[in-house]
Amino acid sequence: MRRTLPLALAALAAACFSVTAVVAQDAKKGKCAVAGKEIEITDKTPSVMVNNEKLYFCCQNCPKAFAADVAKFVKTAGKCPVNKGADATVDAANRAIVNNNVYFFCCPGCPDTLKENPAKFVRELKDPVSGKSFTPKADSPRAEVKGQIYLFESPTTKAEFQKDNAKYVWAYK
Repeated sequence: MRRTLPLALAALAAACFSVTAVVAQDAKKGKCAVAGKEIEITDKTPSVMVNNEKLYFCCQNCPKAFAADVAKFVKTAGKCPVNKGADATVDAANRAIVNNNVYFFCCPGCPDTLKENPAKFVRELKDPVSGKSFTPKADSPRAEVKGQIYLFESPTTKAEFQKDNAKYVWAYK
């Protein structure tokens, strides 16, 4: 009996660990922001941030549809990233695009404030070329295309972006 109890406890602990390991490997579930269908979320799932809330897409075509009519897919904008206590409004005239992420604001002065120094208001971005996440800094390499701001993790990815930025820029309407 004394030997069977420790063995039984060890077997139970191993079983619990293996169940936990399986659960941890399962993908997260979500809904495509455009198509509305259920999807598995992985690190390869296309996504965009809207005022620091991540929206996911089921395919590579959905981000284009999203960019063409953001107001159709975003009903509430959350809090203004500049004036953090204020509610933002979904308004194309009152927004900024940084690395294809959408930031809505509470008033007309806030978009210019964010555009002047995005690093002050945005904690993390995905480099549009490498796809790697990075923390933007005031001196991060920068480009502007069609009024949209792009920050890069390095001068190398900025140079690659500048060769053919159409690969990386979403056409927001």
